[in-house]
Amino acid sequence: MTCRRKSVRLIVVIPVGPGTNMEFVRDTINSVVCYTRESRRIVVVDNTGANACADLSDEYPDVDVVATPEVFGVNAELYLTGSRGYLHALARFDFDVLLRMDVDALIIGGGAEEEAYRLFSEDPSIGALGSYRVDCNMHPRDWKKVGEQVKLEARLAPLTWHSKAYGAYLLRRYFYKGNRGVWSYRRILANAIGNGYMLGEHFMGGAVFFSGECIRRLHEAGLLFRTDLRWSRLADDQLVSLLIRSIGMRIVDFCPDPMPMGLRWRGLPDSPENLVARGKKVIHSTKFWKDMNEKQIRKIFREQRALNHFQ
Repeated sequence: MTCRRKSVRLIVVIPVGPGTNMEFVRDTINSVVCYTRESRRIVVVDNTGANACADLSDEYPDVDVVATPEVFGVNAELYLTGSRGYLHALARFDFDVLLRMDVDALIIGGGAEEEAYRLFSEDPSIGALGSYRVDCNMHPRDWKKVGEQVKLEARLAPLTWHSKAYGAYLLRRYFYKGNRGVWSYRRILANAIGNGYMLGEHFMGGAVFFSGECIRRLHEAGLLFRTDLRWSRLADDQLVSLLIRSIGMRIVDFCPDPMPMGLRWRGLPDSPENLVARGKKVIHSTKFWKDMNEKQIRKIFREQRALNHFQ
């Protein structure tokens, strides 16, 4: 007997890796609970290898905890961690929008998912919204280095034991799950290029909105939790961007003012006060801002939540 899926507006997927500060995980969950409406579900993907997140579903009625079958590492293996959360959501919920956010991301204002839903509804070709061509300070993002990595991984050059450039890398690529992953990668890349993909283009993965349709189409195309792609050195956001473009969907900026996301790869893109004043609602990364550390930054936004609880 199959269970009936529950309809919700928003799914939030939060991957948690080994050694993560669990108080920071709770703080990030609290920000989601505070600033999103009740039509939501939070999926925490426990990749700690120690069941560190197991009690969260008891603490929070809106949280599902999904453990990974093994501890996945960095680069493309992070895509496997995220995929576990997406597949869990697809099996149990009908949803319009999915927000994937790192533990060091926070929601600091209400309504971002409604803005995302409006854009997805107006243009169904949009699969993802985030920091894409520019960041929230209008600085252009550089895809050149990632594009070179994509080209490297797509080559089928003969395996040469004496090549300093390829050596162990090609050995790992050719014999991890056999050649199947290489040919899959090349086919995915060819499809993406046919859809206008620019080598290396990608959103910044600290926080990103996906349409429900995008996640469903990735699943229908067999592009979620592809273990034969785990050899890739592309980061999660770089690989998922390639997959999205391969199914003919687009990525669009959602960061320049007055848009709601304030994202930077390392540290905050602006001071906590300015991010609030600029109307930012989803931010990354809380790890630092100038001489402020993560505990201090989180304290500022925690105090703000206490004063301005979003109903």
